[in-house]
Amino acid sequence: MRGGRVGMGRRGTFVVRSSFQPVGPGTEWETNAHVPWSYDASSARSLSPSRGGARMKPGPRMEQTPEGAQRPAAVGSYEVGVAGPEAAPVPSGSEAPDRLWGACTMLRRAVVGRRVVSWLTALATAGLAACSPGAEAPAAPVEETAPAYAFTNVNVVSMTSDRVDPDQNVVVANGRITAVGPAASVAIPPGARVIEGSGKYLAPGLADMHAHPMTTADLDAYLATGVTLIRAMWGEPAVLELREGVASGAIAGPRIFTGGRIVDGEPVIHYGSDIVLDAAGAMDVVTRHKAAGYDFIKVYSNLSVEAFDAIAEAAKANDIPFAGHIPDAVAADHAFRSGMQAAEHLIGIGPATLADGAEYHTRFDPAFPQYAARIGSGEISLDAVYDEAKLDELADLARETGIWTVPTLTTIRGTAMSPEEASAFSARDAARYVDYTVMSFWQMSAAFRAAWTPDTYRGAQLQLEEDLRQLKAFHDAGARILAGTDAPNPWAFVGFGMVDELELYVEAGLSTYAALQTATTAAAEFMNEAGESGIVARGARADLVLLDGDPLADIAAYRDIDGVMAAGTWFDRAALDERLAAITAASERKAAVFRDAPAWPVEGSESVFVSAEFVLERGEGRAGAERIASVPMQDARRRFSDSFSVPTGRCATRAWKPARGASSGRSPRNA
Repeated sequence: MRGGRVGMGRRGTFVVRSSFQPVGPGTEWETNAHVPWSYDASSARSLSPSRGGARMKPGPRMEQTPEGAQRPAAVGSYEVGVAGPEAAPVPSGSEAPDRLWGACTMLRRAVVGRRVVSWLTALATAGLAACSPGAEAPAAPVEETAPAYAFTNVNVVSMTSDRVDPDQNVVVANGRITAVGPAASVAIPPGARVIEGSGKYLAPGLADMHAHPMTTADLDAYLATGVTLIRAMWGEPAVLELREGVASGAIAGPRIFTGGRIVDGEPVIHYGSDIVLDAAGAMDVVTRHKAAGYDFIKVYSNLSVEAFDAIAEAAKANDIPFAGHIPDAVAADHAFRSGMQAAEHLIGIGPATLADGAEYHTRFDPAFPQYAARIGSGEISLDAVYDEAKLDELADLARETGIWTVPTLTTIRGTAMSPEEASAFSARDAARYVDYTVMSFWQMSAAFRAAWTPDTYRGAQLQLEEDLRQLKAFHDAGARILAGTDAPNPWAFVGFGMVDELELYVEAGLSTYAALQTATTAAAEFMNEAGESGIVARGARADLVLLDGDPLADIAAYRDIDGVMAAGTWFDRAALDERLAAITAASERKAAVFRDAPAWPVEGSESVFVSAEFVLERGEGRAGAERIASVPMQDARRRFSDSFSVPTGRCATRAWKPARGASSGRSPRNA
């Protein structure tokens, strides 16, 4: 173990209860997670908010116990006061086998041993599941592994063409497709497990090429929805462990292709990112990421042109691709020519295609709501904002340079979702399989739009339509497109969101076949596996989905799955349902932990370990107020819960500045 410990501090059982009251009309939301936890009072640092769309200011009063002096530390994405011994536990080092720490959701980070670690890292630590049985959904047993499989009398959607081949037999052995052809001519090997496919459709598994997997429960959700490949866009050592676990067969789930930590400039947007300012820093970060085993370098929005170019050179020298956000300081055409492998979220396309003199604000600009309202009211016409000729020219350049575009329209739509739309999404069947903490955050995120007017929503929707038009222009130009959801950002369902994403591509004007290509054959080309994955053909990987309907007629057929084969292992509907039920059960256990948690601690009580108040702001506007408090629990499982619940309405302080790493003047971006 690297780093070791310092002293015997507070570790183990704490319940953190938090209240959030939005400005204007809104609903009270609850969130909850329980993982083992260590407070590290010795690594006193402020933590900038992570993806929440707001800066968070601690209130003037912070309580403490008699056990020690109050110190600032990080709990989730908040700067709070920690009361405890001078020597607190510091379980540092990514290989520590016995560390017991975590954060409440993937949208938060915790400072531990002067490092930032994610919830994923904590949950995936060796031995953690044994001491926290409710931390994540347990993996369901594998349904069946046979020497060979034969799908018989099935309609094959090969994705080598836009047609369906009826009445086929498909034979699988050793994780590969060994035969495909008419049922009358393809023999079934002796001893093969026969899967009758009459009236059904056998299609390739899908690829979510912009995802943020956190736990094996996420992998279960992907598997149950026919996603057999994911590209992880924020890697930690635990993601590498998940990747290796899937590759070895120890963990069932989609294959994982992962970047490392985000590489950003200053001020860093997400706390815990690696910072690059010059060529030396670029070479250091790129070399370390490759040595750690990551598959690519993830670049981000606040890199300077100098740092971006240095990363491009360092990546080339180390023979590792780089991809991510086109930085604000870097023109899209410059990024396209840099050797960048893929650009995410359509970032950079808007500024590069503006009409001369046009006003423009991104969704992450504090001025966007007012800008969107002017669009929605008709004061600003998007026809006058964008230059179609510039868009066509940029799309042609994307084709010529070969850069991939990953739109993540599902998450983009989530940034403009009205309360009515959010309510409808919350009622979907897929919402049953969203972790309690994640759904709570999704709902709370709507508070940042509570003050939006109908014109603001209308303008945001019109901007989404412009994004669809940009996607269609890139497709028509022959530029390379990959499907990605950015799940689990708000309203991008893990696994289930893939169909939502592809349906948006069809809405943009792509055919169902072209849309499906972005999640099958295009992903194979991106992975240098053309002809070996993303298709149903002899010699290809056996990553397959058995559907009740024809996805070429309607992509929604991927919502009606009869079974999934991942790397040659078959999961029937019952096995998939078992995994989904485990996700729901784990989420319900988290809800129960909140319901059973102790009452709010009385002010001044010795039971209070941490307490602070916050005002949440976005730009110049206030989003709401929050109070957070922690009380020890007598529970051998060392559960940790975090809850957004009863509103208090208390807030306010002006004596606070954004921590180093906070994005002053604008909101955090999607990752």
